[in-house]
Amino acid sequence: MDIPLAAPLIKSLKDLKIFKNERNNVMADRKAELKQRVEAKKKELEAKLAQVKADVHGAKNDEAERLEKKLKDVTDVLKSDWDKLTETGAARINEWLK
Repeated sequence: MDIPLAAPLIKSLKDLKIFKNERNNVMADRKAELKQRVEAKKKELEAKLAQVKADVHGAKNDEAERLEKKLKDVTDVLKSDWDKLTETGAARINEWLK
């Protein structure tokens, strides 16, 4: 039987509970950090949108529309239930943040 090297040696039910609690704490920290990054991205997009709207050139309208769509996306992400965020969902959000 192969034992994953990354998993700690669990000798008792108490050890298992401690391991699960530590894993859950790490996941909660990662979700909180990801949410902070999404909120920072939202502020960045809002600032860019305000700057684009201040310019009255016709070409900037397309940029304003693009930024408004991204802002809607980020707002939707922030409304999601972060407690139920999966690894796949987190990966998608990280990709979007790039």
